[in-house]
Amino acid sequence: MSPTAKDLETSVPGTTARTTAGAEEANKPQPVPLEVPVTVNGARTVEGSDKREPFSESTQTVLVMHNGAVIRLSSTVTAVPSHAAVPYAQVV
Repeated sequence: MSPTAKDLETSVPGTTARTTAGAEEANKPQPVPLEVPVTVNGARTVEGSDKREPFSESTQTVLVMHNGAVIRLSSTVTAVPSHAAVPYAQVV
């Protein structure tokens, strides 16, 4: 069995907690460059009004992570606070 970060910390002279932090960093899920077709539906504010008009845009992902993705949009969007009832864009 390969040594754990704890084993490395105690078996290598001069090793500090940085070894453990490095091991934890290495275990984090990394973004994956992946192009997946997606359609984004949303609503934009009509200039000079409180009204919103719907929009739909087909695009693709750039990076995919365990909790979301990075996409390119030609439409201007505004992020909403994470505690809002509805996310501004959600890919299903």
